Amino acid sequence: MAVPPFHAFLAPCLELHLDGREHAFRDLLPVLAERFQLTAEEMAETIPSGQEKYANRIQWALSYLRAAELLESPRRAFNRITERGRQFWKETGGSFGLSELERFEEFVAFKTVRPEGTGRRRIQRLPPEELTPSERIRQDWERLTAALEEEVLEAVKALSPRRFERLVVDLMLKLGYGASGERAGEVTRYSGDEGIDGVISEDKLGLDKIYLQAKRHTAGSLGRPEVQAFVGALVGKGASKGVFLTTAGFSEEARRYVRDLKEQKVVLIDGPTLARLMVENGLGVSVAETLEIKRIDRDYFEEES
Repeated sequence: MAVPPFHAFLAPCLELHLDGREHAFRDLLPVLAERFQLTAEEMAETIPSGQEKYANRIQWALSYLRAAELLESPRRAFNRITERGRQFWKETGGSFGLSELERFEEFVAFKTVRPEGTGRRRIQRLPPEELTPSERIRQDWERLTAALEEEVLEAVKALSPRRFERLVVDLMLKLGYGASGERAGEVTRYSGDEGIDGVISEDKLGLDKIYLQAKRHTAGSLGRPEVQAFVGALVGKGASKGVFLTTAGFSEEARRYVRDLKEQKVVLIDGPTLARLMVENGLGVSVAETLEIKRIDRDYFEEES
């Protein structure tokens, strides 16, 4: 038999997590390969990036289960069932496919249009028959990128606070902020940093600086008090520019407070925006494969007059 489509792995993947333990992605591969009776040739079959086809499809199944919040990722490359996942398994009797996942708002948002203002990527969902081949490629690319951004955000949430602060500085440098040199961007000390986690020097002498605040949260939103405290730290430094980054979100009150500031310029970057900027600027990701789409060069076929 051929390697099954990725949605065929949905129920088996969820079932393997019913014991409540954390399971590494790689540990699931031999178990599922045996369950589907894959041959050595089928297991060796690869996609253009070089990854085994069956492993790639299992990876997508896990991604979809996380998008529906049936699984969660407590640490990098590990998954664990959620209470919703247990309840869903009981309700479906372990027999479900993609259509059953549509009942969850989080899954629908993952596959279709992301809310405005959250920093999440927008994906236009149209029936395949209404799309040209080029449009289908673009839509699939957007879906792949959205899934990658979700994966990157989960990886960032698993970092230690200190490592996250370093990531924030690295991202600012990737975005083109900071003068050249070893001290273009640095993480402040744990003690005595007065709410400042990083500093970017915009010129070689360090006369103009951007101050950074990094908050690693797994859920929820930061409100005005946290943002106002950061602005207070900027005032204490005599600074006018600041960037507040978090793996969570910001409340509307916090965003409104920043918009109304007169003396300071503060940018708020939430979790989805952080992940999108990392992917767009090649931080923490690498190119898996490159596809070239060519078109005819009609100038070449022009007859000389």
